[in-house]
Amino acid sequence: MMSPAPPTNHFEVRHLAMSYPKAVALEDVSFDISSGEIHAILGENGAGKTTLMKILGGLVPAGDFQGELRKNGEEMHFRNPSDSIHHGIAVVPRRLSVFDKLSVAENIVVGNWEQKSSFFVRESQTVKQAQAALDFLQVKLDLDIPAGALNPGQKRALMIARAVNAHAQLLVLDEPASFLNSAEAMSQLLRIIRQLAKNYVGILYLTRRPNEVLQIADRVTVLRDGGVSGESVRADFDETKLALAMISQRPGYDNYVDEDEEREGGLTGIFRSIFGRS
Repeated sequence: MMSPAPPTNHFEVRHLAMSYPKAVALEDVSFDISSGEIHAILGENGAGKTTLMKILGGLVPAGDFQGELRKNGEEMHFRNPSDSIHHGIAVVPRRLSVFDKLSVAENIVVGNWEQKSSFFVRESQTVKQAQAALDFLQVKLDLDIPAGALNPGQKRALMIARAVNAHAQLLVLDEPASFLNSAEAMSQLLRIIRQLAKNYVGILYLTRRPNEVLQIADRVTVLRDGGVSGESVRADFDETKLALAMISQRPGYDNYVDEDEEREGGLTGIFRSIFGRS
């Protein structure tokens, strides 16, 4: 289980650019984030958030985009998601991605077993690892029940605990409030995020809702049509200005289809395969 990292990690995104055949996904996007900081990336669907997440998560390998990713001044090159995780970056996708028939404990440690010598040792170690991740978040979940029995807020907490168990130093949360259906669940999510920041985990909070930025972020970078359209610190937050800065200028924007909203597979299928690796 991870111990709190010292507040020294500094991640930088420098001049990211990437295009698809019919659209520019990212154009000269730069920002940085330090340990313990909650940095929101605000943008509508089609603004570039999904592509940014794919790059940070190693789903788009180095060479397929322009620009640099740096950690503590050293450039990082990701060939796959495992490289991203190795550098301390964990991505929590938008959809509630759990293995319904596995226990809560097994879901938390899946893909990151610390002990592989025997089934019985693994079973004991699984519970120990999972409980340590939940203790780190100050969250209580029944480790023995199937994950499918959890409510949406508990499933989101489980997914974040899984990232904690992967020793995340930078946690990328894609629309983390999606599928949460109560004020209590949202309150728990915000409390978990603040607990992570308190323990020196950097939080990159991707959202299309300005009100969430006002609730949780220390800084915000606004994306519009693939480029940066605004940046501000908490003392200067203005919900109206943030909303205006994110409005797309692209013709035909209303026809945009978000791949992760529309397809059950999408990014969720990819990340399930990552954390389900043996």
